[in-house]
Amino acid sequence: QVGLLRVKPGRGDRTCSLSCSDKLARWNVLGCQGALLMHLLEEPIYLSAVVIGRCPYSQEAMHRALTGRCWNVSALPKGFGVQEMKIQQSGLLFEQSRSAVQARRADGPGRLAPCGAAISWSAVPEQPLDVTANGFPQGTTKKAIRCLQARSRISKVELFRSFQKLLSSISEDEWPDSLRLRKLETYHEYKEAASAYQEAWSALRKQAFGSWIRNPPDYHQFK
Repeated sequence: QVGLLRVKPGRGDRTCSLSCSDKLARWNVLGCQGALLMHLLEEPIYLSAVVIGRCPYSQEAMHRALTGRCWNVSALPKGFGVQEMKIQQSGLLFEQSRSAVQARRADGPGRLAPCGAAISWSAVPEQPLDVTANGFPQGTTKKAIRCLQARSRISKVELFRSFQKLLSSISEDEWPDSLRLRKLETYHEYKEAASAYQEAWSALRKQAFGSWIRNPPDYHQFK
């Protein structure tokens, strides 16, 4: 069936992470900034275009996945809306893409398996590269897994720390009402206090993404 939400394939326990196209479709309505930064922004940050590398490709299917299935979502808060992003395909092949690797190993033994390594880049002066293996910084030993150094820079808890650091650089008198009117402590409370974002997310789930997998609330109760 087309238009269904799908979790990422993987080995071992079933993952709760939705596919890349599902996340991009969500960003195309809610913005890619997330709930925390909406406290400080007047409107969401939207992607203007998506470029796909050379691979088996259908413009119709890509449009449906990123835009079409949300096109009728309505009753969104001011500033939120379904965007008509440009979807283009490059003639350049990403040599490590799944289709490219499969083509090179067409006659090879065994089957391809997902890789647990990831490299994330951010335009920041300190540690712009975040290199992880199975969710932990590369080189982390089993003994150090519960240490602070074992956290990825883009984990939820570290992004929350960055947000708190940003707030500490701003006078509380200049904070928006969503942050000043009641005492907020946990990551969950800060996210829920972004009322316009949560209203938009609720409308999107009800009208288009009813089967979206949500993490248990206990996962977001850290401070």
